[in-house]
Amino acid sequence: MKLDISVKYLLKSLIPSLIILTVFYLGWKDNQENARMFYAFIGCIINA
Repeated sequence: MKLDISVKYLLKSLIPSLIILTVFYLGWKDNQENARMFYAFIGCIINA
């Protein structure tokens, strides 16, 4: 039962962050300076 709740929570929190990352990636993939900012943003998310 506990595992089921944690999987639901993980999916619930993962989907919005994937959408945000996709939007940032599509908006920043052409510009080199923005690509560096994107990697810094991913690092902040991973460390949070």
